[in-house]
Amino acid sequence: MEVTGNSRDALRHYGDVVFRKDKIIVSYSGGNWNTEEYNPDKLLIFNLEGDYVKTLDIGYRISDFCYDKLNDRLIFNFDDMIQFGYLPLDDDLID
Repeated sequence: MEVTGNSRDALRHYGDVVFRKDKIIVSYSGGNWNTEEYNPDKLLIFNLEGDYVKTLDIGYRISDFCYDKLNDRLIFNFDDMIQFGYLPLDDDLID
């Protein structure tokens, strides 16, 4: 996680990171520490060389997430109206 600025107006840029096959999936916010926008609500997808591939807008504030390799999905803990969820992955979704 990267935080910039003083603690009063710090911005959170990146949160959790997981690897899925040949992709890196990172939660992203860019929101102010003092607002609800601090928790990430987007996933940025990169290839293993670090090149940007795409952004997925999750629509809920992500507290934490992990990759479930057995079922090829992301499992989320949200700080939102919905507390838990999952996103099945396939190559079309993250390519």
